[in-house]
Amino acid sequence: MIWEFAFVVFLLALTALVILLIPVVLQLKDSIVKLNSTLDMINKDLPEVMSNFMNVSKSLTVTTGKIEETIGRLNQMEASFKQQVQAPLKTVSNVVSSLVKISSLLLSRRKSR
Repeated sequence: MIWEFAFVVFLLALTALVILLIPVVLQLKDSIVKLNSTLDMINKDLPEVMSNFMNVSKSLTVTTGKIEETIGRLNQMEASFKQQVQAPLKTVSNVVSSLVKISSLLLSRRKSR
């Protein structure tokens, strides 16, 4: 008799659990349907997004190459400019230095007379 009573209590508890789980299962089903529609939309738009991403990547690669080429040209121009300006400046500096030495020498001779 006690086993029968325990079995009935177990069945009632199991029935209550099933009744309480019905809304959870229905909500889970709705969530899965929404998730599937979202995934379908993402899968539909993904090729276009990837295509745009690849185009942007190619554009960045080309732009980076052009920038590197321009920087190389600027370095060459800097070196050429440096050569063209540095040599005459050294010459001018040497001439000015020589003129200063000569003038100081001449001034010192005048003072000594």
